[in-house]
Amino acid sequence: MKDNLVVEKRQRIQGVMLGLVVALIWGGYLAVSRHAIVDGFNEYELAFLRYASCSVVILPLWLFRCHQYFNRPQEQTLVILLGRSLVLAALAGPLFVIVGAGGYHYAPLAHGAVIQLGSVTLGSAILAAWCLNQRLGRSQFFGLLILLAGLLSIAGPAILEGGSNAWKGDLLFVFAGCLWSVFSTLLQRWKMTPITAVMAVSFLSTLSYGSWFLTVYGTSWLKHSWDALFEVVAVQGVASGILAVYAYARCVQLLGSANAALFAALAPACAMLLGVPLTGEWPTLGQWSGLIVVSMGLLIALRKNSK
Repeated sequence: MKDNLVVEKRQRIQGVMLGLVVALIWGGYLAVSRHAIVDGFNEYELAFLRYASCSVVILPLWLFRCHQYFNRPQEQTLVILLGRSLVLAALAGPLFVIVGAGGYHYAPLAHGAVIQLGSVTLGSAILAAWCLNQRLGRSQFFGLLILLAGLLSIAGPAILEGGSNAWKGDLLFVFAGCLWSVFSTLLQRWKMTPITAVMAVSFLSTLSYGSWFLTVYGTSWLKHSWDALFEVVAVQGVASGILAVYAYARCVQLLGSANAALFAALAPACAMLLGVPLTGEWPTLGQWSGLIVVSMGLLIALRKNSK
């Protein structure tokens, strides 16, 4: 019994540490996405660079895993694995990047940082209760209500403002958050390993989307400076496309999809702070207030889940 408690405690600590890593990388991802859009990248280029760089980095691992599968052929298992991998790639692949980055054409960094990641947390909690039978506790439900109030304080003025197109970006951010919520839930439901999740999203996205992008856009992405390309590849490709996906999938294994998604509470603060030197966008007083309210709500829900 004591050994089980020790193991459970270690797993929880490991899950929390991985969640903190994910929050930091997600914050950098959002800030770099906004910076790249301002610098002249489009969302299609960002998606291509993300998954092409991921595929190059993990190619040796992919070849090794394929060798293992073909040496021990299990046709039904491989078919199921391929089908599930296609679904995961559709959810967390190029569509997720294009929709999330595309929102920055209409809305500022603060909207993307809070609305997209807040939607991840809300969506994951709802889907976990519906599909995984992980019911919301009273404190967690109260925390999510506070989260909604914070989101409205940030997105509300832009939606009500006459002639503003920020609401279009806000809707795109919500959609991107919902895509990741379904991805998170399916990871736990299907018990996909972190390595399998990374390889599925990276390679299937590169094979499908990469071929289309090169046909339509060719080498247009080479017009950007090498510094800008390195920034996108390092943060969006290696850090967010590989490290964050692996860490998040592992965090889901250890803490569950609803708990893992709560670490998104820390990512908006990281994104907004990193965005100051990158984009020069200082959050308004109302946006800071909304960020504080959102963080409070998410931390209340996280505290309840940790007990």
